[in-house]
Amino acid sequence: SYSVDAFSSKSEQLAPNIPFVAMGAYWSEEKSYVGVDLKAGSQLAMDHLVSTGRRKIAYFAPATSDLRAAGPRYTGYLEGMDAAGLERQTLLPKTFSYRDIADCLTAYHEMNRLPEALLCTNDE
Repeated sequence: SYSVDAFSSKSEQLAPNIPFVAMGAYWSEEKSYVGVDLKAGSQLAMDHLVSTGRRKIAYFAPATSDLRAAGPRYTGYLEGMDAAGLERQTLLPKTFSYRDIADCLTAYHEMNRLPEALLCTNDE
């Protein structure tokens, strides 16, 4: 959100004749924006997963992320799991590299706990 605020405050100097509209999960209310509600999005995703029969749903975030146990997507995940009476599961690969993700999923599979669905902390 810092970069959006910084660009928003400098947009008139940087590009005085070009309209500025932020789009995404972070925006500056000083300019026009299209905001994305990450919590509502994760709640809709959880509703879909549960309604289609998924019961082993894991939250997926890199261990180094501040969002591994916080943030709007995580809150939506927790609320969805609790509402459905399901056991929470968290998968924490070291990073979002393909190798670390594969290692994390392999280790989880070896414990016979492979989830039926993942709710990820971000779009990457």
